[in-house]
Amino acid sequence: MGTDEDESYPSERPSVNHFVERFYIDETEVTNSQFYEFVEATGYVTLAEQKPNWKEMKKQLPPRIPKPNDSLLTAGSLVFFQPDNPVNTDDISIWWK
Repeated sequence: MGTDEDESYPSERPSVNHFVERFYIDETEVTNSQFYEFVEATGYVTLAEQKPNWKEMKKQLPPRIPKPNDSLLTAGSLVFFQPDNPVNTDDISIWWK
């Protein structure tokens, strides 16, 4: 993961090896356009777009972890947005919503 190439962003360096214990892949490839059409047709809401459920979340955490403030329990997806014009590559927030 990452790279050691000179022509890369600092956040991409260094190259590191990681062991992936589980890896799931769908049987059929789906493009972003196809997924968009599916969402528009069905009103599907991804898990990343849903407000976290604290009761479910704490099942995956070590005991005695305090509940975060409700203001922090918000949907957490980032969606790539392709700008219509050239952008400053020093500010990645231009590309994500």
